[in-house]
Amino acid sequence: MASPFSIFRKHQKVMMVVLTGMAMFAFIILDTFAQTAAGGLPFGIVLLLAAIAGGCVFWLLGSSGGRGKEWALTGAVLGIAVAIVLPRFFAEAGAVSTSAGNLSDEELFNLMQRRRIANEIVGEVFALGNPPPTDFSAELANLDPRFRQQLQQHLNRARQEWEGQLNSVLFGPATEQGVLLTWLMSHEADRMGVAIPDRVVVQYLFDVSQGKLTQRIFARMRKKHKLSESELTDILRYELRASRAMEVQTPDVLPTPEDYWDLFRRFYVRQELELTAIPVDKFEPEVKDASKFEELPADVQRELRAFFEQHKDEFPGEKDGKREPGSPGFRQPRKVQLAYLEADFDKLKEEMFPDEITEEQLRGYYEEHREQFRNPAFQPEEEETPAPTAPSANSPPRKQGTPEVDETPAPTAPASEGDAKPAQSTPAESKPASDGPVGEQTEKDATKPESGASAADNGQAGVSGAFGPLSFVSTQDPPAAAASDAADTAAADDDEPVEAPRPAGATTGGSTAARIPRRVPLPPPLPEDPEPEFLSLEAAKERVRRQLEQERDEKVREELDRRMQLADRKLYELSEAFRGAGRGKKLTEEQVSQELKKYAGAHDLRYVPTKIQSFAELAETSVGRMIDPGASPFDADTIAQRMFAQGKNLYVRFHARDPLSRNRIVGWKTYDEDPHVPEFTEEGVWKQVLEAWKKSQGAPKAKQRAEELAKIVREQTDKPMQEALSGKTVTGATDGQELTVHTTSPFSWLRMTSAPDPSPLSPPQFRGISQVDHVPDVGGNTGGEFMETVFNELEPGDVGVVPNSDRTVYYVVRVKDRSSADEGVQTVLREELMREPLFEGAWPYQQMLAARRNYLQGQWIDRLHAKYDVRWNRQPDAALQDEQAGRKG
Repeated sequence: MASPFSIFRKHQKVMMVVLTGMAMFAFIILDTFAQTAAGGLPFGIVLLLAAIAGGCVFWLLGSSGGRGKEWALTGAVLGIAVAIVLPRFFAEAGAVSTSAGNLSDEELFNLMQRRRIANEIVGEVFALGNPPPTDFSAELANLDPRFRQQLQQHLNRARQEWEGQLNSVLFGPATEQGVLLTWLMSHEADRMGVAIPDRVVVQYLFDVSQGKLTQRIFARMRKKHKLSESELTDILRYELRASRAMEVQTPDVLPTPEDYWDLFRRFYVRQELELTAIPVDKFEPEVKDASKFEELPADVQRELRAFFEQHKDEFPGEKDGKREPGSPGFRQPRKVQLAYLEADFDKLKEEMFPDEITEEQLRGYYEEHREQFRNPAFQPEEEETPAPTAPSANSPPRKQGTPEVDETPAPTAPASEGDAKPAQSTPAESKPASDGPVGEQTEKDATKPESGASAADNGQAGVSGAFGPLSFVSTQDPPAAAASDAADTAAADDDEPVEAPRPAGATTGGSTAARIPRRVPLPPPLPEDPEPEFLSLEAAKERVRRQLEQERDEKVREELDRRMQLADRKLYELSEAFRGAGRGKKLTEEQVSQELKKYAGAHDLRYVPTKIQSFAELAETSVGRMIDPGASPFDADTIAQRMFAQGKNLYVRFHARDPLSRNRIVGWKTYDEDPHVPEFTEEGVWKQVLEAWKKSQGAPKAKQRAEELAKIVREQTDKPMQEALSGKTVTGATDGQELTVHTTSPFSWLRMTSAPDPSPLSPPQFRGISQVDHVPDVGGNTGGEFMETVFNELEPGDVGVVPNSDRTVYYVVRVKDRSSADEGVQTVLREELMREPLFEGAWPYQQMLAARRNYLQGQWIDRLHAKYDVRWNRQPDAALQDEQAGRKG
């Protein structure tokens, strides 16, 4: 038998041509297949290239025998056949399968990259016409703490409003589910014939920038992202086409006046209930405790297996893919496991500051920071204003137009009563300055009292210089006020008026000018001790103590930060070793766990591996409720939300803090399990089946018992529920537990914020479902069947049966009182409704309508996925939280 090498040497030229053709096929055809899968070349071009490549290869093979054309034709046909058939054998299923085609991980990544570029471009263009709010962090640091918080809240609110406007022009999140929706809508745009010319793309950017976009700025943006004008236009056109198709198809909430009336009533109509609880567990069948499934009775084992097979494909609270409260389900939701190092704030503070704050420390801090404890009641002394004095003979004359105060000395009383003339004086407000001698009156300003009336009767002082300040003050009073004051004084005191002191040489006559209304000045108030400039140590002791505690807390936080930074560095080193990227040997999961335990023991930290938990379970734990150290506790994502939103990547480090205990942790996710249908023998499953089966057996009996009791209450409408159900038991057995009837405090369906906002322009915010006394679970974020029944189906005095959200308790309820039962109250409510700012986006009405809109759009997306038969072949990254936890268990 000839050697293969001898055959190769004999046909060396032909074999080299064949190998060259195969190489060309591998590098051209197979690479073309990859480009086609990624949305590259059209399939027609692929077939053409395959025919050319096949024809060339076979032409070379047949040219040596003079049959090159026949072989080339055969090769072209075979190339086309291979191009059609080969992808079906080697094509991957991809990350997601749809009836419109499959998307691989690489395709999803490319789509997300295009989405990020589109959002960055639009964001930069938006900022041209809508600059973001200025950051005043440095300025705020120098402000008084009393004002800093309020100003920071205003700045945060302005920033949030700007970000909301920005999000309204962006194309959505760059997540796998977000770009999948856009990809599906691009197919819908093709079906609808949506076209976006280049001029529309440019006009869109021009409108977003509010006319500030220029050709130079646009060119700079293209260079930044290293894109040609056509490439950038294609990216934006793709997003705009999908957005336009979505605007046409997505449902919207068009509220009617009745909708606004319904929402208004949910906030402002309040009512009281009488109710009694019928727990389902009181009617569940008794099954002896067992540590193993085999220890249960045989008939119970058979029923549990049949019950499991009936509901194993459903999530709890779901039936046929729709929400069904209380419905059993054993499909396991997505579950994760965490491991973290924790630093205890209180323990570290006790180590750093073991002793209580002493009096010496308080005094020392007070003396060192005295300026911080100024007395708010302290008033600095003001310079005294000298009293006015009578003008001297050498005083310069007053300027024309300046007001004049009568400062002339008192006139000398005449020698005889008959020669006496009534003293005349004009109030300062009505007497302009005169160029004549002091005291001389002009014809225009002269005011003469009636015959027989004294100067005092005319409301004028009559005596100016002799009484010093008293006469000066009297001349400032308007005539009417002076007359009124004189009359009041005369009425209150019947004594003779005090005789005015006379200057030297004056006679004692009965001149009315010498007698004035009695006006005895009050004695000056006793001088009070001036307020000290600084608070005393005793008055400021509590403030000093609080500030000392705050300084201690700040030092503890700094030490926590230092320890967490070192722990984070250790986790980074372990993650590198786990992936084999470090310089040392590769570590296993068990070795990583052991290293963390050693590190925790050596650095006074606590190593905590959590259980494998679903979102709902993790959200109930202390670590699940922790937030990012630098985030606000009011709007930050919790660790539970972050772990279920970041995808399935393991050993990705995170930092968190507990707002209540102030503890700090640094950790990572060590396990992530996809939702799946379990086996009956899987650990813990049979116990879930047992609990659900017992509940399914007891729920109908509990509901029946509640209906019986409701009938009794209806028959005795003239009696309170407590009296109507007196002596009745929960189960109906004579020796059973007696019923307890409660009366709730008034509550509304929904509630707004009750605490006033620091800004008077800030609207109240929606705060969810109201809490109902003695009903711990009325139904998630909507109130569910409970609120719907007690507010919309029952009238005042009506009796009904309503369950809680998970059907574990049935309540017999009677509406005792409702604020809107009276027609007059209804009229007032309608008038209030007309004054409400119903159409402002920040008010709760628009928030509630937005929630309805999101719900409808979620339902529409589900129908779109069903239309294209969307199937994820793995768990999508950044999956929606409601799919992971809310809707799916």
